[in-house]
Amino acid sequence: MPDPLSNFSNFSHIVRKPLYQKSPIGKGYVDKTYDTSIRRSQSAVLPLDPVLACVERRSVDFQGYKRITQLEDLQVVKYEVGDQFRPHWDWFEGMENPRISTIFAYLDCEDCEGGATQFPHYNGKFSSKWCQWVDCSDSDDSREVGGVGFKPISGNAVFWLNRYPNGTYHPGVWHAGMPVRKGRKYGLNIFTRENPTS
Repeated sequence: MPDPLSNFSNFSHIVRKPLYQKSPIGKGYVDKTYDTSIRRSQSAVLPLDPVLACVERRSVDFQGYKRITQLEDLQVVKYEVGDQFRPHWDWFEGMENPRISTIFAYLDCEDCEGGATQFPHYNGKFSSKWCQWVDCSDSDDSREVGGVGFKPISGNAVFWLNRYPNGTYHPGVWHAGMPVRKGRKYGLNIFTRENPTS
């Protein structure tokens, strides 16, 4: 049987369903608010099916020490032309049951321009072999917010830890979903919490 994650196009039956709502900003499950000057996109919490169950299992296996019960519900985010999420953290001080890690997978972004996941505080250098995944050019996005941008290539994902091993939060994971200039971007948010979510 083929691996259900070998190609994210297996999600096409999910990402096209009319489950989308305006994406909130806020504090996890509490105090959801909306501000299109900060975040403009649509989100859909996905109903569990065999493909999503496999994604959940692989995401915790990848992290090596987590349980499925620590995952938030998986969520697809859709960005149309002009949509973006300005620089933000996936955590905030005092967050009850904090998000300890993030995986953002690019489900679809055929013929897209823009839409990178940009980390403004990253100052490192990449060798040229990384330029197929990382924006190595002096792009508008890099000039606007600085740092490094990961290209929205269908089937790829970006993973980061939100905290250091000592439990303090990592300021370097300040990130943005840069504006989509052409096309439509679909991404999958996989957030892992410190403790079980249910």
